[in-house]
Amino acid sequence: MAVRIGWVWLVASAGCWTSTTSPATSPPSQPLAMASSPATKGTTNRVQINMGSEAELLTAGFKHIQGGTTTFANGTASIDTKGYEEWAQDEGFVQAAANGPWAVEARLSLDLPCSKPGTGFWIHDGRYYTRVGITDHEVVFFSQQADIGRTDRMRTYRIEERDDTVTIRVDGKQVLQAPALENLASVTLMFGVLGDGCAQNASTWDYLAYETAPGPGAFWPPRTEWHPGATAQQLTIALAGPLPATARAMGNVSDRDAPCIALLTVDGAVRDLLPLAYDAQQTPRPASQLRQLRPLTNASSVRDAERILGFWTDTLRQPVCDPAPGSRCGPPPLPRSRAPVPPTASSVRVAVTHAEQWSLHPVDAVQSTANAAQAYADAVALNLPGADAALKRLEHKLVGLAQHPRHCGL
Repeated sequence: MAVRIGWVWLVASAGCWTSTTSPATSPPSQPLAMASSPATKGTTNRVQINMGSEAELLTAGFKHIQGGTTTFANGTASIDTKGYEEWAQDEGFVQAAANGPWAVEARLSLDLPCSKPGTGFWIHDGRYYTRVGITDHEVVFFSQQADIGRTDRMRTYRIEERDDTVTIRVDGKQVLQAPALENLASVTLMFGVLGDGCAQNASTWDYLAYETAPGPGAFWPPRTEWHPGATAQQLTIALAGPLPATARAMGNVSDRDAPCIALLTVDGAVRDLLPLAYDAQQTPRPASQLRQLRPLTNASSVRDAERILGFWTDTLRQPVCDPAPGSRCGPPPLPRSRAPVPPTASSVRVAVTHAEQWSLHPVDAVQSTANAAQAYADAVALNLPGADAALKRLEHKLVGLAQHPRHCGL
């Protein structure tokens, strides 16, 4: 299955089905209603994986985490294990889930009585973590549970996330609703026997489906690298403090593109503005190394920037004075770095330090944006050669956010 990030993005093989309406095959016990669709407007993308063979799951991007057996026959997958037996998809659902609204649905039966919720789903969309388990008579969402009657027959389970809320339906009927949780969120969709079950666990799966729709959030950057609480308004204010004209030119930016305000401002300060300062003092090596850095679009590239900045701006350790008996140490040498540190470097270094912590709190995105913008303002005030042109380049990229460029256009 080929994948392209976006809202209409899947090219499915015979094992996957994609449409904006419910499939004709393997229907749930109650037809899907538009009221239970995750989309409030626009097109809902539905992808259904029928359990005809292992190849269909593999083609859909699922990997097998084997702890028992999965047997395919008569269009179903039978899972049997004493511990765990998992299927996980790291690319597919999560790239389009966009932190909601989304839905995951499956039709299955528990074939052995079990009072523990080991069989079910782990759903990580980059921001939220949703764990739903099924017992012989309950559906369990973390510490909450609802009695749904016998589960040893084919029933349709549907988990929806919308507006920071998780809703669980069984055979079309709502049975649980609770706030979505951010704790431990990563980026995967898993189903099967996920541990914490009984001594023997058996279930039969008819199909698995997921639906995504254009939503208010952004999957990228992932939750492990960006805090979704950082808003476009916060970052526009941070930019406008040192660079009011640039913020006015940028105009209104949607929260979907809020990370790009910080990314573009910090990336420009590191890879475009600061090299000009090293050029001006005729220290070409740090200028060259900064320009050769990858765009700061992920945690790894931000760490690379911090490493290079540290190498050129940290004070070198001085030799320890160990005088001969009766002698004294001379005056200590003046602190120095490997190259003279330009005046704008300290603000850029602080911006990168905060960028390393973007996932922790919105204040880090605000501080990194403000410090990178201050570096631009200081460089222009100091008449650094090329600073005005560098600021124009940054402004051009920020204005381009109105077109929602993928990965901020970097």
